[in-house]
Amino acid sequence: MVISAYLFIKEESERVPNKNFVEVGGKPLFQWIIETLQKVNRIDQIVINTDAPQILSSDLLKASHKFQVIEREEKLRGNKITANQLIESDIEKFSNKLILNVHVTTPFLSVETIDKGIDLILNSSSGSIFGVNEIYHRFYDSKLNPVNHDPKDLVPTQQLSPLYMENSSLYIFKKESFEKHGNRIGPDSKIIEVPKLEALDIDTEEDLILAKAYANYLKA
Repeated sequence: MVISAYLFIKEESERVPNKNFVEVGGKPLFQWIIETLQKVNRIDQIVINTDAPQILSSDLLKASHKFQVIEREEKLRGNKITANQLIESDIEKFSNKLILNVHVTTPFLSVETIDKGIDLILNSSSGSIFGVNEIYHRFYDSKLNPVNHDPKDLVPTQQLSPLYMENSSLYIFKKESFEKHGNRIGPDSKIIEVPKLEALDIDTEEDLILAKAYANYLKA
């Protein structure tokens, strides 16, 4: 089965100016995930929703039959628009029944992890899967109540019940699941653990420093 990939590329960003276009490891950030998607054999359509002129006018993207670049509607611009709203606006653009949603801000996601995710959803009855980090740490809620441990019984952290953090690295969902639930994470969703470095999400200047350092390490 082939799959459609979906990517958002905003021109502006809040915490890190021009984040999607900043240079990381010698190339603009958005190029990392695009190059990865092109290497996934089962992806035959890459839909990019953007308001960035440099993406809309890209000869490189226009040259490949895989790419479909969509100019974002004015009503869907701004920092309060959710991923689900964007998916809903473009759901009829996808030529396949299975959709992979990834983000420019997780540049180190690998072909192997994407393939593993595709296999997971194809071999299950679930309508969706999403990437997580499995975390073995002691957590407290906003009132300092312990969440996953007993402060009176300090067992080693590796013996705690893990918590799972949605890391925004990848979402794979069936088109019919989204149309029914209006969410890329459906009620019968499964999770896929994504390696920590692959799940590095650039949201702050500190994240960007780490990403640049890791990109340089990969080049060394």
